[in-house]
Amino acid sequence: METRSKMPAACYCLLIGLLVAYCGGSTPRTNATMTDATNAPDVTTYHYNNARDGLNAQETILAPDNVNPTQFGMIGFDPVDGKVDAGPLYLANVVAGGQLRNVLYVATEHDSVYAFDADTGDQIWQASILGRQEVRKAVSMVK
Repeated sequence: METRSKMPAACYCLLIGLLVAYCGGSTPRTNATMTDATNAPDVTTYHYNNARDGLNAQETILAPDNVNPTQFGMIGFDPVDGKVDAGPLYLANVVAGGQLRNVLYVATEHDSVYAFDADTGDQIWQASILGRQEVRKAVSMVK
């Protein structure tokens, strides 16, 4: 089992936001190499919005006819360095790595943040949010 610093959740959200903005990752759409833009809604918080109601009012594709074991399910797996407890964040039409992409942001219990291309699964960047003097430390569990 691993331990980490006791940083408040609000600080993690702020750090993730700063990493997204400044870690060589993503900026709003400008001139990019990909020409097809996506009109998918951004998922920037748990359950789509601050009300946390889980409603995606822009959903037009999913229906009982196409949500079934043969047409709906996991489409990929992005490897990370630890357990992911929080829901990933999604932003459509972002310039990342010099290309227009749909980007999935993921934070792990190992204090890493990743940006993945949501369409290809390619890792765009990874950063650690550990402070200069902080390290991950393994803790032995005694039965």
